[in-house]
Amino acid sequence: MRRVAVFLALPLLLVGCAAEAEPEPAWTEEEAYAAAEEVFREFHDAWLSEEDGYGSDGAYLEYLTGELRAAEEESLASGAPEIRGQSVITDLTTADFDLVGETATVNVTACQDDSDVRVVDDEGAEEPVRADPVYEIDAVVTSVDGQMLIAELTENAGTGC
Repeated sequence: MRRVAVFLALPLLLVGCAAEAEPEPAWTEEEAYAAAEEVFREFHDAWLSEEDGYGSDGAYLEYLTGELRAAEEESLASGAPEIRGQSVITDLTTADFDLVGETATVNVTACQDDSDVRVVDDEGAEEPVRADPVYEIDAVVTSVDGQMLIAELTENAGTGC
């Protein structure tokens, strides 16, 4: 009888020792890449759009986080020159997905063409906004409270865009 009791109790003990299912990750690679691209394009539209006053209203800040956001808030407070024209993203790639705990990070590289963008001086004269209007932007996009935000931006003039 004792053997029967042990035999019947064994499956119950094994069930109690079974590994719990791994929780689903907060971000899959595909979701993070898509969200990083979307937030970069929305940032670009809010920051470098003629219709939105080239970020003069600060709407683009909602796409930034950390030190980058703090620096942009300070820059915005000091005023900005009048800018005309339209900036265009000619190419955008996402790479290097990384997931640490709940935090996802993705690198974004975009080729930007500011050939049509001009700065207006105090007399109303327009000049190109930059000498090399086609350049690369590298961004680090990271998840914050369930959404992707841009944590770092670096411009790379003279690249192969």
